[in-house]
Amino acid sequence: MFFSGYKRPGEILEKHPNWAAVDISGNVPVKAEDDKYFIDPAHKEARKFLINTFVDMVERYDLDGLHLDYIRYPLQTEVPYGFSSYSKELFTQTTGLEVPKNSTDKNWQAFNKFKEEQVTTFVKELREAVLLVKPLLISAAVFPGNDGIVNKNQNWPLWIEEGYLDFLTPMLYSRSTSLVEHWIQDLIEEIGPKIPFYPALAAISIPEGDLLVEQTMLIQKHNLDGLAFFAWNHFNDELFDCLIKGPFRSRANR
Repeated sequence: MFFSGYKRPGEILEKHPNWAAVDISGNVPVKAEDDKYFIDPAHKEARKFLINTFVDMVERYDLDGLHLDYIRYPLQTEVPYGFSSYSKELFTQTTGLEVPKNSTDKNWQAFNKFKEEQVTTFVKELREAVLLVKPLLISAAVFPGNDGIVNKNQNWPLWIEEGYLDFLTPMLYSRSTSLVEHWIQDLIEEIGPKIPFYPALAAISIPEGDLLVEQTMLIQKHNLDGLAFFAWNHFNDELFDCLIKGPFRSRANR
């Protein structure tokens, strides 16, 4: 969604450099994410372009749904983002507040809330636009715990409450099975029966078949409806063999 390029701006930001997400010092590449480039979720024209792109996809192709990945601001742990000239001006116009200069500023929390609202309203507007074309399912890849809200301005619990999503794919990317289980327990408590959720496990960092099977079996243990893996190109023969002989030895019932 808002991730546009790796090590370079990408085609969209090369054509529209003023659409880029900018950090508090005026830099564009996100060092904390290995020099990724992001589109500013607040920019009106960028939002319109993205929504029109997905509406066009739904019109052209017989899709079953849309899955929203990178539906967030850049990682905020090292350097805060959201400080483009457009975004700062919009914040002042809509709130009447001055843009904060640092995290101790009295308007810092209000600015974070403003950024959350940019992502949330984008999800809402995208859903409304595509459903006018065709009834399909909308899902999103999200971070577990409070990491999404605190570090990426991704308030997915609100999206569930407002009915903007049909199901959720929490990214439980860790080699620690105990941490993955902790996340699952939190998700069960947070989401409950509101919508289905299908955890995604980190094949990208787990080449050992026995470890991936161990985490996969948590899905059965907690009676969840399914799971995903990130990603196909990270699978090796050992992973395939262990999963086929283990949790996927029988065909799934659809």
